[in-house]
Amino acid sequence: AAARARGIPTVLAGVDFPIDAGYDYDEDGVRAYLNLFDRIMVRTQPGKAQFDKFGWPVTLGADWAWRLPTDTARDIQPDAKRAVVIVREFPVDTVDSQYVRSIQDLIAGLRAQGYKPCLAPFCPEDERFASELGFDKGVPNERHWWNPRRMKQLLGASGLVVSVGRLHPIIFAADSPAPIALLRPAITRGNERVTIGKIENFAKELDLKIYDDPAGLLAGLKAREIGSANQTAVHEAKNRLENAIQEIRAFMAQRSLTGSPKRMRIG
Repeated sequence: AAARARGIPTVLAGVDFPIDAGYDYDEDGVRAYLNLFDRIMVRTQPGKAQFDKFGWPVTLGADWAWRLPTDTARDIQPDAKRAVVIVREFPVDTVDSQYVRSIQDLIAGLRAQGYKPCLAPFCPEDERFASELGFDKGVPNERHWWNPRRMKQLLGASGLVVSVGRLHPIIFAADSPAPIALLRPAITRGNERVTIGKIENFAKELDLKIYDDPAGLLAGLKAREIGSANQTAVHEAKNRLENAIQEIRAFMAQRSLTGSPKRMRIG
């Protein structure tokens, strides 16, 4: 709002917007918010479809993390038996014994299949959450959240990546040969299982498997149905990001020349 008041061009890019039947929002408020931006670029086709349903003009872009370089640290070596498990933090009062048991069963099941599971928190909150629930007891903790490039290297050099509720491990590992699986967090809200729409969207786009429980994931692993991301989809996402960046640059150049870019108004 401050940028708009000063005539500074504004772009919303690299994100999706949570518009679905189960999301409680004020449509007038959403429209007022989106009208603060000169350009809106969402990162997935399902995200764009959500806007299209309401007649909100957006461009299909991509997540900014597709541009993240991979580190080349010598102390991170390829290991086909390393299984990196990323557990997203949730408010501790929302988890119960079923959730704790699901993570414990996952780690034990990976060991039983000959993997060497380790935790890789993506932020301090993830690390604190895992510690409070005891997930880090007897499990190596790869603490690289302070260095995204190093985290990307670790994931890509591993034999398996399992994300329990975190989106960006998927993107970090997607342009590597590492097999990737997603486990829906065993958390309910009311009588319904919690789902994370943005992760579901990316899983579909990249042809990744999503499992409801550790038993299904472990069975899928044993059956060798868990694979790496669809590289054609990865290439397309990276191209969309580059196109979005060029569009933003062109828009900014127009703004500097004319001083009055044409704003898109959302009815």
